[in-house]
Amino acid sequence: MAFFEMHFGLPLAATAAGRKHDTVSKWIKRGELVLTSADREKVGRGGGVNLSARTTLQLPLAVELNKRGLTVPDACEAAINFAHQGDIAGEMGATHNRKAGHLFREGLTLFMINRENPMACQVRHFSGKEPLESIRTSLDAVDLEMLFYPFLSKLGLDALEAMREMKAE
Repeated sequence: MAFFEMHFGLPLAATAAGRKHDTVSKWIKRGELVLTSADREKVGRGGGVNLSARTTLQLPLAVELNKRGLTVPDACEAAINFAHQGDIAGEMGATHNRKAGHLFREGLTLFMINRENPMACQVRHFSGKEPLESIRTSLDAVDLEMLFYPFLSKLGLDALEAMREMKAE
């Protein structure tokens, strides 16, 4: 099954992202981690939620942003910029096209953190031709490939194969 068609149980996704299932469940109940129409409620004994691949990718980024000083609500909302929104070259400072939840096909995919205005956090392409300092327009950046590789492995996936799909257009 293709990665973006998969769903992951909340306990697995939370643990892979380094948070307890109960903690992430509270984020959902408080409306901090907003579920989309692609996320599914489990039916039957135990209930729970199956997260779409995009919401599953939102989770480790939100956890990382929270570790770097953003509040949980701000971290979850900022992570939407990667997981559920794409980029169109020439709009909002984007230099390359990128589908929601995807990495840029070539170069690095960096998530630029703006602590003063978390909603201004942006996904940026870094080709390696420009000095990294020139792209660091904010206080901090998360290398999304370095973040997602161990996370995807903890989900029980072939991380390289999943990342290849994430780089496909």
